[in-house]
Amino acid sequence: MRVAELDFAEKTWTIPAGRTKAGRTTVVPLGAFSIVLIKEALALRPKPSEGAEPSPFVFVGRGEAPGAIHPSAISHAMRDIRAAIDIPDITVHDLRRSGATRLARARTSPFILSKLLNHANELGGGSSITMSVYVQHDYLEEKREAIECLERLILAAVRPGTELQPPPPPALPAPPRLLFHEPA
Repeated sequence: MRVAELDFAEKTWTIPAGRTKAGRTTVVPLGAFSIVLIKEALALRPKPSEGAEPSPFVFVGRGEAPGAIHPSAISHAMRDIRAAIDIPDITVHDLRRSGATRLARARTSPFILSKLLNHANELGGGSSITMSVYVQHDYLEEKREAIECLERLILAAVRPGTELQPPPPPALPAPPRLLFHEPA
């Protein structure tokens, strides 16, 4: 995760196409708790030496000129988690699958789940032409609702009694302007 990809005002993380398995730019909505954790990670980064630029990465490795956290650090963290919870075969991908399962149980539509997971060719029951050519909606707000739901589920599991309040419902948009003149 790069700092430049984050937009705290819009509460999004934009992952460039070159870094996604599907090969397309993905906008990930960030929930309130995710933003808190990211800001904490930014505050914990080592200060750059005088005249040096800060690391472009949110999660940095150790060293004089820290780059992105090394994948082996995540593997080591998962090893420690497996030992602590005594589940020897859990993987990072299992966490992704568990999150999707919890959201499905919370009635998030399969279509929105596929959008969150950035799966290719998930049309949610729409025809391929309709969904790929005519529907230009990015589903960001629907994905945001799912992310916020997942945050509430995780917090309820790891911090009983801690609840994130759901955001107020969005205001209804203004009716669209007609593109033709109505008869007088």
